[in-house]
Amino acid sequence: MSANQLQSFLSLLRLIKDTGAGNAPSTLFRAWTGIESPPTSMVVKLAAYVIEQAEATEAYIKATQLSEEAKQGLLETATSLKTAFELQHLAGNAISGFLPALDTAISQYAILISAAGLDQVAPPTSEIADLVSDLNKFAEELGKAELDPLVRETAERHVAVLKVLLQNVGALGVEAALAAYSELVFRLRSADLTGSEKSRHTMSTLWPEVERWAGRLTIIDQAYTRGGHLLGHLGGAAKLLLTHLPALPPIPGITG
Repeated sequence: MSANQLQSFLSLLRLIKDTGAGNAPSTLFRAWTGIESPPTSMVVKLAAYVIEQAEATEAYIKATQLSEEAKQGLLETATSLKTAFELQHLAGNAISGFLPALDTAISQYAILISAAGLDQVAPPTSEIADLVSDLNKFAEELGKAELDPLVRETAERHVAVLKVLLQNVGALGVEAALAAYSELVFRLRSADLTGSEKSRHTMSTLWPEVERWAGRLTIIDQAYTRGGHLLGHLGGAAKLLLTHLPALPPIPGITG
């Protein structure tokens, strides 16, 4: 099992802190996307990706040889984050209400990664920036291209999701970007099949660019997933440090 999951979750916690944990998730999504009123489908997908990161982290921690006492605070953070991003909490509940000790939670994960000597994978910054730039150019082309409204709207919506995930790939995980790309291709092909002849002809000139993104995403994926130690044999230093960190407050509405 790779250490990247812990690094991604730590990056997610830091992203939430930097964006403002005193806000509801919907406010964070507006900041991440740069869209004042993101489409409901985009909001739900982003919430799902956050929850998936938390669930994967829970599974990761449970599989380690950390003591149950050391695992407790780490698991409480992941569970709290899942709760904060459930659908009923997206619009009106501040994340800090579920993670009141966010700084302590960040410290726990940072200490775990550092004490265990886990690899810190350098993000492929230039590759991501170049692909995001090309996604922006592609979106501009869509606005001018002779496409049926359904085809254009489908492409714009899914390109926007992919762009947000790439811009936050360290926190939301490269897997989310790969999944979003696959969905983009599937949805866009389905819409294209029902389009007019003129629209299909226009899309035929755009598909090569979309297909090239797959190779570029593979490069980004490889940069994030190469190397990484196994967490199953954590040394005593990490266990000791985690055991003596302050306990996190209980999750609202959830008992241990």
